[in-house]
Amino acid sequence: MRAIVPIIAAVVTGSLVYIIFRAGAQGDRELTDFLIGSQVLFRVKVVDHTAKHGVILAEADQISSEDNREGAKLSLLPVDPCDLGDIVWRVNFDEGRPVLEINNSLSSTENISDLVRDDAYFFALAFPAILREILVNYIITQECDVDSDDEWCRYWIQFAQGLNSEELPGVQGDSEGKSVWIDTAIQNFSRKMNLLQRYMIALQRNK
Repeated sequence: MRAIVPIIAAVVTGSLVYIIFRAGAQGDRELTDFLIGSQVLFRVKVVDHTAKHGVILAEADQISSEDNREGAKLSLLPVDPCDLGDIVWRVNFDEGRPVLEINNSLSSTENISDLVRDDAYFFALAFPAILREILVNYIITQECDVDSDDEWCRYWIQFAQGLNSEELPGVQGDSEGKSVWIDTAIQNFSRKMNLLQRYMIALQRNK
């Protein structure tokens, strides 16, 4: 009888930290060795242990823990605590999708994801720049559109189209027109999220 066992490796994005375990029932494993807020991806291997040395029958990489059930929300921008020196944040595209890296020195007392979402100063000052960097990368640098083969490009352009009702300029090389389109999307995002008002309220509370 063949002894086929699924082996799972949980890996933190952008680091060498990983945990390897045999697959079991849901809830059998807790990833307690990772920082809260880390973007964890999974590598799954199906191994046949019948022979002396196991044989890999199938393998899948870069699997996220997102909930893909009908109606579940997709995380467009995972947050990953990293050693960034004196930099507070940066956007990393190395994993094939944008990941928001936050300096891990900020994670000692609170969940990084909560800090990113709830801190009025960070949200108001950083998110328009974060959004601009992502949209410029996809729309201007890579010249992607909503029909792109890159699924993350499609997701982000669809998100931006929800912020700008004007048609995205489709002419290649029209960087100026695309830049104006991105500016409008970011203005509408800032207005929708009440960024200026949230920032001013936070300033008043801390006087």
